[in-house]
Amino acid sequence: MSSEVDRVPLAEAARRMGISESALRKRVQRGTQPHEIIDDIVHIAVPRVDSGRTGGHGGTVSSVSPELVQQAIQQTAALYAGDMRAIFDQVGELYRDQLAVKDDLIEELRRRAEIAETELDTLRATQGGNTTAAATDAVDERSAAPGQPTQSWWRFWERS
Repeated sequence: MSSEVDRVPLAEAARRMGISESALRKRVQRGTQPHEIIDDIVHIAVPRVDSGRTGGHGGTVSSVSPELVQQAIQQTAALYAGDMRAIFDQVGELYRDQLAVKDDLIEELRRRAEIAETELDTLRATQGGNTTAAATDAVDERSAAPGQPTQSWWRFWERS
């Protein structure tokens, strides 16, 4: 082991780093946290803490140099930037997927409108001038199931 860092199990490393075990496991899975696997146990390099001296309040005084603190801050910033980039990419992908769905829906509606216009033109050509009543009758005929009355469902409850 080096004099500046300790290789400790993941649970201890998470405690020392002040994050949850699951957050540290995710960093290991994403490859953003350097680690070693020793005897099927994930070990993380963390700065060594000198537990021999205590401060005036009974807490442990660490022998961590300002350079190590600065290095830890830079590593954390790099991890944060990587995590934010991954989130940004995921959101962008979801947005692109939703735009594709929207485009498909618009295309389907455009196709249906063209079919409806073609049917209306055909109906106008066969009926002559009075297309409004004929078009309404044609829609009613298509929407009613065979053998079912064409009146609205709520008319059943209407009192005579």
